[in-house]
Formats: sequence, C-alpha cells, structure tokens
Amino acid sequence: MNKKIIKWLSVCTAFILFIGVSCTVLATAQSFDFFNLGQKTSNILPNSSSNTSDILSDSNIITQKDIDSLRLKKDFLGLDDTENEMINNLIRQRVIFKEADRLNLTINHDEAKKHVIDIMNQAEKLTQSENEAERTSAEQTLSLINSYIDGLDITQDEYFDLAAEEQRRIDASIALQAYFKDTLAPETADDPVLFEEAWNNYVDELVQTFQNNVAEQN
Repeated sequence: MNKKIIKWLSVCTAFILFIGVSCTVLATAQSFDFFNLGQKTSNILPNSSSNTSDILSDSNIITQKDIDSLRLKKDFLGLDDTENEMINNLIRQRVIFKEADRLNLTINHDEAKKHVIDIMNQAEKLTQSENEAERTSAEQTLSLINSYIDGLDITQDEYFDLAAEEQRRIDASIALQAYFKDTLAPETADDPVLFEEAWNNYVDELVQTFQNNVAEQN
C-alpha cells in the first residue's frame, strides 16, 4: 500500500460524523449497516442542542447530543469502554481543541470543508487506481460513506458541512501536537515513547486547568 492511500486512510475519520470510524475500518466493515447508522444518527442531530445550556458534566463542554452520540458509537462498534471513559476521552478532545483555538492553530469551517471535499475527491481518484487493493478499498469505503449519508437523509454538501466541524477538531489536535513537539528537547520529541508520555501529561494539565476554572466560575 503506497503513501497516498495510507495518508487518505489516516485522515478521513471525519466522514463518519459522531461515530469516529476511520476509513481503515470502513474498508473492512461490510457487515456494518451504515444506512441504519445514518438513520440513528439523524435522530440525534435535531433533538438536542449543541450549546452549553445542555450541560451533562461539570466540564461545561459535554451536551446531551454528545452523550447520545457516544452511546450510539459504543453500541454500533461493540466497544468495551465504559460511558465514563468515553466521556473523559471526549472532554480531552474538546480541551485540546480549545487550547489549539486559543493559540490560533485551528482552521475555519470553510477551510475544513475544503479539506473534507479534497479527501472525497482523493477517494474518487483511487477508484480508478491500477492497484486492485487500492481501487477495491476506495470503492467499498465510498459505498459505505454514501450509505451513511443516505441514512442521514441529507445531501452530500450538507454532510460535508457537518463533517467539516469534526475535521476542524482532527486538524486542531494534529496542529497542537506539532506545536507542543517544537517546545520539547530533541531527545524527548524524537522518542515516540517519551513524546507520548509528555503529550499525555500536557493534556492532563490542560484538562485539570480547565476543570479548575469551571469550578471557580461555579
């Protein structure tokens, strides 16, 4: 598998909004009913607000829609993670985005949407690949994505608008990791194990600071 398809498979998580299924999984997920998943997800979209008036946790950034989405993800993928573990992971993701935004490392909605469309175009091109494995993977993945969009009962462009917000979070995490890596000594930055430990400690501190600020406000 060449670098082109590896890059595509690694960055197109945003296509399955709320569920977080990577395209690596999609390519082998023929047993999953993505149309039905889209229908279930469509029931979540209009029925709960994404603003902080629907807070379910003391993090101030988790809403009813988020909880419904996590439960759907857990059920669909058969995850062993507890709901609290999934919520804590989501809080970390949201805090990472907030910090990236504070540092002006995030992209806007239009840029993110363009990124998503570029990914789809890349997938379309791969359906014409001379490499049978690449071609089959791309065809299967696009079929599942389109089934999911059909289940949502929205247009492809409307889906791109939804997926763009997930893509913003993905890009923000990548950008913040790169920013943080540049602050480290080379022996830590260049060692995968040491970097992961340093990164996790950094995010732990961000989460703790955020929660302390929320507690003070309350």
